[in-house]
Amino acid sequence: MTKNTLFGRYSKSNTARSRDNFFPLGSSPTGNDLPAGPSAGDEFGNSKGFTMGDTHIFSPTVINDARFGVTRVQIGIFNTGVNGTGGFSPTISANLGAPNINLGPNSSGIVLVGIVDELTGTDRATEFTGMAVHSISCRTTSTLPDAVTVVRGNHTYKFGGDFRVRQNSNYDGGRNNGTKGNYQYGTTDSGFVSGNYNGIGPNDTGSSLANFLLGYQPGFVGRGDPGGPYFQSSREIAFFVQD
Repeated sequence: MTKNTLFGRYSKSNTARSRDNFFPLGSSPTGNDLPAGPSAGDEFGNSKGFTMGDTHIFSPTVINDARFGVTRVQIGIFNTGVNGTGGFSPTISANLGAPNINLGPNSSGIVLVGIVDELTGTDRATEFTGMAVHSISCRTTSTLPDAVTVVRGNHTYKFGGDFRVRQNSNYDGGRNNGTKGNYQYGTTDSGFVSGNYNGIGPNDTGSSLANFLLGYQPGFVGRGDPGGPYFQSSREIAFFVQD
């Protein structure tokens, strides 16, 4: 009688999707092609999994099943310009005269600029350039379950446990108003930044696009550093007994 039965399995999956930029490469007469579009860039989702197990027969009435498995899932997006994604310059903000934006890989690309008006009863971005985020999330789960089966007379006993380790690493460059800054133009009468305007007059034409073209102050300005990547880890253990 074979006392040990071993098995193993490995799986891997890589997926990717690219979203077009609002303005194609080569459209700028100065060579400073502008990264633009709320979701333009490269999205990815990669997963790996490994499982192995051993079934050991101690006797016709005692069997042990041991398992081990680990899975890793990584998802994220690099917007155009981030680390040169899409062929757009990672230092485009500095090239256009904003030297304190592109301070490193986590702040490469273009500053976020939104021009928001109310269209058809809802806030809509009539013009939108840049995307202040790039994000990466990596999750790893390891499992080590074991179960013993014992047959005694009319009873079949099962008992065992499961130990799991979960680890999560995250970086989101869009938190705290983004690592490259967030500039939003609106107007008193519409747009989600309307509360930051003091009425139509010398500093508000009533059109967010006109406010931008005339060089008025934006309704909202913010910039922050989300830090990270942040690492979280947890351990879980469970036991069971069955008759």
